[in-house]
Amino acid sequence: MWRQLRARPSRTATLGAGILVAAVSFVLLTSAVSTSALQVQGKVASNWKTAYDILVRPSGSTTPLEREQELVADNYLSGIFGGITFTQWREILKIPGIDVAAPIANIGYVMLRTSVPVPLSRFTSDAPVQLYRIKGTWVANGGTSRYPSANLYFYLTRRDRFALESGDIHEIVSGQRGRPLVCSGFYTTVGDLKSPFDLKGSEAIYCYSSRSGDTEGLYGTPDSPFRPGDFGVLAPISFPVMLAAIDPVQEARLIGLDRSVIEGRFLSEGEPARVRKTPDTRIKVVPILASTKTFVDEDFQASIERLAVPSGTDVPSLLGSRRARHFLSGLAGSFVGKDTIPVGPSYERLLDSISKPPAFF
Repeated sequence: MWRQLRARPSRTATLGAGILVAAVSFVLLTSAVSTSALQVQGKVASNWKTAYDILVRPSGSTTPLEREQELVADNYLSGIFGGITFTQWREILKIPGIDVAAPIANIGYVMLRTSVPVPLSRFTSDAPVQLYRIKGTWVANGGTSRYPSANLYFYLTRRDRFALESGDIHEIVSGQRGRPLVCSGFYTTVGDLKSPFDLKGSEAIYCYSSRSGDTEGLYGTPDSPFRPGDFGVLAPISFPVMLAAIDPVQEARLIGLDRSVIEGRFLSEGEPARVRKTPDTRIKVVPILASTKTFVDEDFQASIERLAVPSGTDVPSLLGSRRARHFLSGLAGSFVGKDTIPVGPSYERLLDSISKPPAFF
């Protein structure tokens, strides 16, 4: 090797130059990466800003984890009640160096009730009289939690039509003089409930005639949750919503809340509640800002069963009698399909409905 190096000095010089260039290039590349990383870190640090420079919460509201890590948890205002007076708030605004003081007063949770539509048209047949049982399950927490729902029933007649008589809906049964009340017997008896959470108390029946429509006014209207030509049942659901009071001017200056409104208008400072009168009562209407998205992580899974009705059974008369609930619960069912419905669209329809005043206002 020594003889080769002495005999061919040009090759040796070329090899040394190549090693030197590679080493210098590696050093330069490493320094450039470090410089870029430092620059990015500097950009983030100089532009990062929290909503509050100073966050003031009631004494004792800090969680052990927050004290341990010296950080503020997500949703740090939820569930915290109490605070300061208006006089104390005005004194804070007068402190030198204070530009914005945005108070928040938590009022509590309200349960907004609505329903999840379960379409059934594709599961029905051409039979003149049909009965279905919908067994529901609420699936939450990414599918790791499951909660049973009350059974829902659906009555479909392709043979008879419904008629409104003296404020009640009757079924005009072919070949019969009597006109039984449509499905009203289901609600005359519930039986003994084991607890306030007994699902039997939430069971319901929906009735539909392909010749005249439904008894609930759910179909064929602009606000219908079902598509044109479709029909089904409604599974009740409640959305827990945290209600808080804010100072709109201060919140707008602090985080630009007024620029986040996508429909309607922003709140005005000192805006009072309006009183709307009805023939029977007076209603206070308070302006609110509502989130367009719900953080309720739930889907409704419906298992649909077609019920086997014994031959010769007078279904309309039974559904209009006090035996309706016992009759339906005792029928055997065969599985015909299932469906999974997200709750997000139901929340959106709920917001749309509460943003419109009732017809009698």
